[in-house]
Amino acid sequence: MKQEKNKMWEGHRIIYPNLRERFLQSKNEPFPRPYWDEQRLEYLESVLAQALNNSLMVKLTLWHVDGPREKEIIPIQQRGRFLEALDQQGQRLYIRLADILDIN
Repeated sequence: MKQEKNKMWEGHRIIYPNLRERFLQSKNEPFPRPYWDEQRLEYLESVLAQALNNSLMVKLTLWHVDGPREKEIIPIQQRGRFLEALDQQGQRLYIRLADILDIN
């Protein structure tokens, strides 16, 4: 008896040459660094100030060359455009405010 293949499952393997080339190029390109205006930086600073004042743990989405990374931290102190924080393992981190993509 001939075994039938799941056509829907097998169909996902087909990649047209132009789409494949674009996909491979996108994998090699670094994730672009965000450039925030003053208003966005002020918003980030205000949210972080609230977390600092209340010793709250926040989840940050951070910029990285390979793509966004999430990190849960407890903010300790803000120094200019940098944030001093502790991660869940108790390691001290220094994070550029400009590298923060989102705060939850």
